[in-house]
Amino acid sequence: MNKNIIGLTLIALFVSVIAVWYIGSISDGGLAERTAGQVETMARYERIKALAENWDKEAAYPPSYDALDPSVSLNAGANALFDPTDDYWGLPRSEGYDLVYGYCTACHSIRIVMQQRADRARWDELLTWMVKKQGMPEMEPEDREQVLTYLSSEFNN
Repeated sequence: MNKNIIGLTLIALFVSVIAVWYIGSISDGGLAERTAGQVETMARYERIKALAENWDKEAAYPPSYDALDPSVSLNAGANALFDPTDDYWGLPRSEGYDLVYGYCTACHSIRIVMQQRADRARWDELLTWMVKKQGMPEMEPEDREQVLTYLSSEFNN
């Protein structure tokens, strides 16, 4: 009986060693590669940490230009509406902002919208142009009315 227990224990130990070896060899390429991967991850972490510690906490945006007229330089300074730390990138919160954000950002940055200044008729022309020429889906009439009202009140010339 004792011989059987010793034999079964040795077999179980052998199977465990083989299982550990096998699992280590098929996951992540084995111990040597995991160690190299861990070293690379740690080095990346240290680089990011150093960059974060030296960051002056001020966003530095390059000069921007009017998307519809690239010859016009825009002020992207401290008084600009565009704010990448905001969930809606600084879009003014009045009725219709969520519709504008949803429709516009499906194709392009909300910054393109926020740098424009147009009256209601011009915004209407732009929406029509986007549907006809740019593949924008047609808006429901009530959505279009709310989007036009928002754009012409928040981004009017």
